Amino acid sequence: MTQTYRIRASSWADLFDCPMRWKAKNLDGIRSPSSAAAHIGTSIHAGTAAFDQARLDGSPISPDDAADALVQTLRHPEDDVVWTDDDPSINDAEQIALRLHGKYCVELAPHRDYVAVEAACESLTVDLDTGIAIELTGTTDRVRDTPGGLAISDLKSGQRRCTKDGRVDAKADGAQLAVYELMAEQSLGKPITGTAEIIGLQTTKTGGVGSQEVPHTRSLLVGTEEQPGLLQMAGMYLKAGLFPPNPKSMTCSPKYCPLFGQCKFHN
Repeated sequence: MTQTYRIRASSWADLFDCPMRWKAKNLDGIRSPSSAAAHIGTSIHAGTAAFDQARLDGSPISPDDAADALVQTLRHPEDDVVWTDDDPSINDAEQIALRLHGKYCVELAPHRDYVAVEAACESLTVDLDTGIAIELTGTTDRVRDTPGGLAISDLKSGQRRCTKDGRVDAKADGAQLAVYELMAEQSLGKPITGTAEIIGLQTTKTGGVGSQEVPHTRSLLVGTEEQPGLLQMAGMYLKAGLFPPNPKSMTCSPKYCPLFGQCKFHN
């Protein structure tokens, strides 16, 4: 009998960063409030999506008009958000988010021909023929038209996501982008053959925006004849029921892990 596990596209990096934390959040359903950083990112997504969707619909709006969605999301979260002493105040967070929103709308969005915005793709189940199947789920930020064909664009925000001069850190995002490629192909009924990209937004008062292409994403996920991909490796974790901790994880903290208070491995 095949057992199916659901894995969100955005959780792939977490699975291989600290499998124990991933299991707690995704299999055991142990939740913790959203961090301020994550909520700022959610708010930026709301504003930029409003801007891009209006362009896609043929009724473009100004960055300022689209920013209403950002402010509403930031000021009125649907879920609990924990703001710590290390986080910016809500007013400072709003100014940071609005600044990045404006830079994205003016500097990046006009140079992209989007065909889908915040596309909630149909889930895709991959049977690994080991008694384990993985159901891939997620919402694709953007699908853009390029000379090489349709391609994925994914927005990422954070203090280290982009430098002031526009250099983007995209080193751990290949698997997530590959999941989006597979799901978007299924949902749109068209091949995704262009090179995926990460759009980075640095959430500091003087932060920059930029983009970085990420080629060959699918081989990371599905593997090659010479080496298994992350799908097969995830299947090994799931089949064995082994989810080791990683106390050296950059996000090994009570801010990001619901098990932190009871986990002995970081001591």
